[in-house]
This record gives sequence, C-alpha cells and structure tokens, in this order.
Amino acid sequence: MACRHNPLISLPQEITLNIFSRLPAESVLDCKQVCRSWKNLLLFDDDNFFAYQHLQRRHGHGPHTTGFVAFDRDAQDFWYLEYHDEDNGINDKQPNYRSKMINIKFPADVCGGLVGSDNGLICLSVKTKYNGIPAYKFQLVDSPDEPLYICNPITREFVNLPRILIDEKKSEDDVHIVHGFGYHPLINEYKVVRVSYIGSANKLTPRRGLVEIYTLGSGSGWRYAGETDYYLGSDYFANPGGVCVNGRLHWLSDEFQDIVAFDLVDEKFQLLRTPTAQNRCPRRIFVAGHCLCIEYIIGDSLRYSLLKKNKEEDNGSSCHMNEQRYYKSWSWNTEVEMPFEVLCEVRSEICSITKMGKILLTDGREVDPYSREVLEFIGSCNFDFDWKVPLPHTNTFVSLEALGETNIKRFEL
Repeated sequence: MACRHNPLISLPQEITLNIFSRLPAESVLDCKQVCRSWKNLLLFDDDNFFAYQHLQRRHGHGPHTTGFVAFDRDAQDFWYLEYHDEDNGINDKQPNYRSKMINIKFPADVCGGLVGSDNGLICLSVKTKYNGIPAYKFQLVDSPDEPLYICNPITREFVNLPRILIDEKKSEDDVHIVHGFGYHPLINEYKVVRVSYIGSANKLTPRRGLVEIYTLGSGSGWRYAGETDYYLGSDYFANPGGVCVNGRLHWLSDEFQDIVAFDLVDEKFQLLRTPTAQNRCPRRIFVAGHCLCIEYIIGDSLRYSLLKKNKEEDNGSSCHMNEQRYYKSWSWNTEVEMPFEVLCEVRSEICSITKMGKILLTDGREVDPYSREVLEFIGSCNFDFDWKVPLPHTNTFVSLEALGETNIKRFEL
C-alpha cells in the first residue's frame, strides 16, 4: 500500500529515521508493515546506521527502564521482560512491567544456555560431548557448555560458530570451558571469548586455560589468544558465562576471593579485588543497573555491592587504559543487604537492582529494600529457582549481516 496521505513521506530521509529511532523496537517493526515506503526505508541488513541511532536513543531513553531475556524452566520458551522503574508504572492504567514470549524456535541443541547479551545480540551455548570437571570430589557434573550461536531476536538473524575440537586422547580427561560475550565501544567490535581447560591438574603442573576469541564480522573464525594460569568459574555457584561491563568480561576466580577481568581491546587478564574478606564468601557476580554487582555472604545476610566510578575521578577519561589504573578509579559501594530468611521465604534469587533502588527477583517479583515487602511485577512468568539469572537485554536492530557475518540464517516466522 502506498503512503499517499502520510505527511512523513515528504520529509527528508534523515528526519524520518530520526523519528523512527525514538520508538521502541517492536513499534518500529509495526511501522514496517504500514506501507512499502516505510518497509524499504527500514532495512537493517545493509548497514547499522539506523541500528546505532536507535540504540543510542534506547540508552538515553529513560534510565528507569530495565529489560531482560530469559528461558522458562523447561528451556523451551524464550521471554522478553521489561520493568519500568517508576512508582506509577508505565502510565496510570498500566502496571510498571510487561512480558512477552519471543516467537523463536531455537535449534534443537540449545538447552537454555545464555552466555551473554550486548546491544541486542545474544550469545547462546550448547552442551559438548566431553566430560566435565566437578567442583568438589564425588560431585556429579554435566558436560561443559560452549558458545555456539549468536542471534538477534528483533532482526531474526542467527549464525553458528565453529564447534570446539579437542584431540581424542586429550578429551579422555576432564574438560572445563568458560566463555563470555561482549562489546567494546572503543573498537566497535563484538567478541566471543572461550577458555578451555583440558586434563587433570596437580600442584606440580597446574591446569592452564587455552584462550580463543571469535570476533564478529572478522571472517577469521576462532583465533588463538594465548594461555592463562587463572582457573575460572569452577566452583558450585560459579556461572561459566563471563559478565560484560564497560568492555571487559569478568569471572570469579577459582580461589573465590577475586574477580578476573578480561579486556576486549588488549585481550589481557587482570585481577580485580573484591570487597570480601576471609569471613565473607562471594557467591556470584552479575550486571545490575549497568554496573558489576557482587553477591557475598556476611553473617546471616547476603550483601550486594556495585562497582562504581569515583565521582571525583569521573572526568570523562577513556574507558580503555592500563587495567591497573582503570580499576583504581572505581570502588565497591554496598547497595543492599538482605537477610537469608527473606530470600528463603520467597524462594528466589535477586536478579537486578534498579536505578531507583528496587530489588528484582528471578521469579518475577519485586522486593522493597526498606520494608522488604515482596510484590509481584511479572505474574505470568515463573523461572526456575537456581543460580542463574535472566540476562539484561535491550531490543535493537544491530544486524549480524551488516557486521560482516556470512552464512546468516533467519528464524522462521
């Protein structure tokens, strides 16, 4: 249908795109169905100009909106969740949340493994055929996950990454794999990092990790990036997926007292000290309010601290500098302390801490940090009570094809 009576048709293309960039992603997709002119204008696979224009609007759109993606308990349905951090909700007639099941049929080997999400791109993992390494003696452990798919639910693109290949003789021993996915704005690159540990270790020959990196659009596949002595994410609570904040991936170290950071620009590891002492046991790290958050035990409570830049040093300096200098300008700030009895009562884990200080739980409920009253904000979704949390996510039009990836596939409608 032609847009004969649409005044927007006479506007310059730059102005029209500027208007569309202010809409939520789902509304832009609806606009594509209005007429042929808008459908031809809103193409996303040629370049990412509109995608990044729209992304910047989303980042600046209300610091009070938090989005997530999550699989349901059976790892069959995939959900997008959005929480609006205002007292009165989206408006007077709507609650401060919305949830929507994403109509995507993932490949059969995807079993709910979320590696990371950045600028609308999601990295998914699958089980390998190798034997995993137990964190404790006599503990049963599944086969390790490996990152295998990158997708964008909005553009409906996905791409397969080459699978890990381990020599048959070596693979007879145990295999441990950690991974991460993230974006660094300084170099405008998306990278998947895979660290694999093969074979048993002892005090004389400690286990070393083989580091490999896949850069989206580079055409070079997995490339060797050295080895590391840091043993990452092997404890019971540890998630093998690295947490990406400010262009760096973060994992809890095997000693469980420090965080190991990996810079996506210089591709080097560095230790980041945690706010924990000997009598405080860190359990996990995740993203909360665009900050790195650490959860640790202190007495009969769980404490949550965010890594924030010191105000006196927040002078707009480059986000890439020597790692040691970079982290000296940041400090841990305690945001929430929650008694175990409260979390045991609700049988859930903290998912995020919003800009307004609200506590979101993994099962779709909200806790007031002062009264500790539990409120329901996503009533139609129930997630497993486990150590994983829904991933922070923003719906965008960043295109894998525009980034230079080949062999792009598309999810069927």
